[in-house]
Amino acid sequence: GKSTFFNLLTGLFTPTEGQIYLFSQDVTKMRADQRIRLGVVRTFQLVSVFGTLSVLDNLVLSAARFDPKVSKISRFILGSAHPSHIVEACIAALERVGIRHLAQEMTAELSYGDKRKLEIAMGLALKPKVLLLDEPLAGLSDGEITEVLELVRQVKQELTLVIIEHKISRIVDLVTRLSVMHICPTGSILVKGKTFGKPFGDRQFDFGPEGKMIPLKEVKKHKTTNKKKRIATTSLAGCFGCHMSMLDVDLGLLDLLEVVEFNKSPITDIKTFTERCDIGLIEGGCCNTHNIEVLREFRKNCDILVSVGECAIWGGLPAIRNTVPLEDCLKEAYLNSLTSEEGETIIPNHEDIPKILNKVYSNREVVEIDYHIPGCPPNANHIWNVVKHILFEEEYSIAYPEFKYD
Repeated sequence: GKSTFFNLLTGLFTPTEGQIYLFSQDVTKMRADQRIRLGVVRTFQLVSVFGTLSVLDNLVLSAARFDPKVSKISRFILGSAHPSHIVEACIAALERVGIRHLAQEMTAELSYGDKRKLEIAMGLALKPKVLLLDEPLAGLSDGEITEVLELVRQVKQELTLVIIEHKISRIVDLVTRLSVMHICPTGSILVKGKTFGKPFGDRQFDFGPEGKMIPLKEVKKHKTTNKKKRIATTSLAGCFGCHMSMLDVDLGLLDLLEVVEFNKSPITDIKTFTERCDIGLIEGGCCNTHNIEVLREFRKNCDILVSVGECAIWGGLPAIRNTVPLEDCLKEAYLNSLTSEEGETIIPNHEDIPKILNKVYSNREVVEIDYHIPGCPPNANHIWNVVKHILFEEEYSIAYPEFKYD
């Protein structure tokens, strides 16, 4: 909505309702060029200059377009055909932003930082009362950011500046009034489409009334023997909350240990499989190469594999980053976050560090999963009752409120 606000203010967008006032004048129906003549000028989020023209020609074309002393026909003629006061004003603007020496260079050959300075110069050449800068630091190196900030510092003494910027820490000492949007920093669209007031589905428990007991059916039974069953557990891309829930059975854990034994698991701190296991419980999804390796190891060494909790089943909270390109995600985490060191330029990368995947994957996208236990986290008794039902064919019914998870 930030750039949309600029677009409405400068006439690029027409509001569907309401009015826009500039300098106490209703400009709601006024064209964009008329608003510029009133004194409102903007730059764009993506630099908007003519790459096939010289730096000076870009400036002359912009300044002459809105100079009342220049005829309508000659406004579109480049070069020396324009009055000297136009050319002199444009050269002065280039001098002011520090790129006078590039006046005759083709704009396409400029660095991104110099293109940004040119766009600001084009705005200054129009002698605005208000200059709107849409993310002026976007795409700039640290050195270029410093140069642009110094330019902004000088300009703000003469006119009103309104700045949209994500690098808040770099401009906080420049502004007299700061408004910060406390929202998801990526501005991602998480869900599109029609929403429903009530959960829906075609599973039997979606339609069961509260309190109704719905038995587990069609469960893959494990052959019953008098021997203790072996269980392995692991936590991948999750919060370890499901493992904490498993332990929340309190003294019931002692009863559980009479019929099962734990092999590879954080609960026992056994790091590797020592024997094949009857069942493996997986918490969390896969966000890096190590998660993939561990999950495949569990599939290889466990007769039955169960995804426990939402992160394991569909990605859960970690999967929110799936709406953001990996490069942007890493930059936000290591370079641009509020806790990043000033001037930080390194994203950790070493052969010993697992490689981050392009997105967070649910376990079923990587290996075959036999069963899923939803919840965030699932109830402790529910987890172990399901496990005992699978391993020992114990009859167990699920209370509707316990199993229903939305």
